[in-house]
Parts: sequence; structure tokens; C-alpha cells
Amino acid sequence: MGGIYFFYLLPPPKIYFFIFLLIIAFYRKVRLTDVNVLVLISIVVFIFFAQKTISERGSLYNLLGNLIPILNAYLIIKILGKRFFRFFVNIVYAFAIIGLVFWLAENLIPAFNNSIPHLAARFGTDPGGLDESLILFAYEPNREFGDLIIRNNGGFWEPGAYVTTLIPALFFCYTLNGIKNIKSLVILLAIITTFSTTGYLALFVLIIYFILLSSYKLSSKVGLIILALFITSFSYYSLDFLSAKIEENITFVNQSDLATGSDGRFLALKKAIYSVGQHPLLGKDFIPHRGEEIDYYAKDWVGYGWMDLMAKIGLVFFSLYLIINYNFYKRFVKANGRGINYWLLALLPFLAQYIVLFGQALYAVPLFLVILVFPLTYKKQTAYELQY
Repeated sequence: MGGIYFFYLLPPPKIYFFIFLLIIAFYRKVRLTDVNVLVLISIVVFIFFAQKTISERGSLYNLLGNLIPILNAYLIIKILGKRFFRFFVNIVYAFAIIGLVFWLAENLIPAFNNSIPHLAARFGTDPGGLDESLILFAYEPNREFGDLIIRNNGGFWEPGAYVTTLIPALFFCYTLNGIKNIKSLVILLAIITTFSTTGYLALFVLIIYFILLSSYKLSSKVGLIILALFITSFSYYSLDFLSAKIEENITFVNQSDLATGSDGRFLALKKAIYSVGQHPLLGKDFIPHRGEEIDYYAKDWVGYGWMDLMAKIGLVFFSLYLIINYNFYKRFVKANGRGINYWLLALLPFLAQYIVLFGQALYAVPLFLVILVFPLTYKKQTAYELQY
């Protein structure tokens, strides 16, 4: 999934996993001849060498480190095909149960939350060097509702990172099992307990999608959408982590210049617009050398969300990235959307993905790489049909 420190930060597991997948692909005689994936890799290599020629930054080692996750996603797709999404849902469901158990223990037993950093150090499950991290859960200092409730961050470093996995999982789980299924309900509960701004906004978008795909009459759908809009509007103005947080970020942006350290999603967007203006065609520092000095106060350093990718690869290639990504959702919704206007309906899960990625630069974790590579590998509708 990406995001849990134990599995996410260190390069060796990704390399071992790549070798493991190659062995399986060879054993199962999987044909690895998809031209579009080769084109994608060629584009990544081209951007790297073009930027290296211009700025003299970057290393082949770090280029390889960025190509291996793409190749891992491709191998996973070739070995599993559409079964990947069922496995993904089951994994997220299992982790969500574990996370909810830990979250309840944290809130009911205050000392338990404070003991987590010591557990991480004792068991050595913190390869990232951040002593908050535990293999299945992480210490969470943030609270909501007058500091009464600790937020649920699963095994991620913060709840906002956790929802980047939960929101797509709910989308795929709904397609596989419907919204009343126990897995969907557990994942939905996990989303609610994150108290994440982007998570709640993305959830609202998915709820509209679920309503439109439902078997209710048109009048009932309209009524449900109006009710959802009312609840969302009421929640937005009633909950501090929605309206107050967004307004605080906007105020911070208005009071900050581009030389301010990239702190907050809206300032990152402001910096990304400036960066794209300076480097519109190729972007800047897509794959810098690990250890190279980074000026976090630079006007064109972004560091947050999909804005970070846009600044790093430029408008042309980022537009291509979005088109490929949208094609995945368009084909997926067409295959599972009961004949409704799929090209418009697909905009909703597509939008939900970019809402959760607005706050987190996790576009290169396995899940989103699978979503990127899948439409380059499969075009036939049967490859996207999950409703067996």
C-alpha cells in the first residue's frame, strides 16, 4: 500500500520484491511485452536525463529507485490482473480492523497512546528513524473536538496519509461488495475516525457517486444528493477541522510570500503555480540525488500533494499523467457502472483521488502506480469488470 513506515521507506524491500515478482512471472510464463509501459518508462528516463543535463543534478541510482516501483506495479498487474483490487480491499480491511482496535485503546486508555513510541524502540519496528512509528500503528498526538478524541492514523504518520489508502479502498470495495457489506462499513468507519479534511471531502464525492450508481428512482437519488449536500454543508461549518482549518490555510497563504517554507497545501499550490511558470515544459528536480541539498524555502520547492509532481515534471507530462489516470476510472466505471454516462461519472472517483492527494505527495506508492499502469496494460472492458 505504501505509507506504513515499516514497508515504505527502505529501498531493499522494494528490490527484493521486484526479484520475487520476476521469479513468479517467469514461473507462470507471463508475457511482459506491453509497449505502452515501455513508453512510460522511456518518458521517466527522458525527463530525468533532460533535467540532469540542464541542472546537473540527479543520479542513476535514484533513477533506478524510481523505476523499480513502476516495474513492481506492472508485474503485480501482469500476475494478478483485476484480482489485485480484491486483494487490496482485503488487506486494507484487515489493517483497518487492527487500526480501529488500536484507536479505541488509545482513546479509552490514555497511557496506551503514550507508550507506543517506547514499543517502537523496543521492538525495532521503526526503520525510518522516527520513534513514533510502529509496524501496525503510529503514535498520534493530534486530537479533535476540544482535544477529546485522538484521530485514527492507522499505521501511517498522520490521518491525512491514511485516507489516501482508505478512500480508494472504499471505492473498490463498493464495486465488489456494495456499501452495506461489512468490509465497506469498516473502511467507512476508519475514514470517519481519521477526522481528515481531505478524507471527508473525498468521502462526500464518493457518496454522490454511490447514490448515482444506486438502483433508486431518479427522484430518490435527487433527494439523497440534496440531503448529502445539506449534511456536508452543515458539517463544513460546524466542524473546526473542515471550515476553520481551510480558512486558516487560506489566510496563511495570503500572508506568506513564496520564500516561506512550504508549509500547508494551499501554499504548496501557490508555489507549484510559480514553479510551473518557471519550468513549464520539463519541470524541475523530478529525481534529485539523494542527499543533495534541498532549499525548502525556495520559491519553486513544493513538497505537497499532486502539486509536487506537477512542479517536478512540468505541465505537458503532468497533463499526460492525468489523462492516463482518468482513462483508468473511465474504463473502470464503464465496466462496472450499469450503463450510466461513464465518462462523466468517472470524474467523481478521479476527483476523490486528487482530493486526498492534494495534501499528500503519495502519487508514487504502489496503489497509485497500479492505477497509472493498469490502463497502459489493459484496454478490454473485461479486464476491469469486478462484479463477478
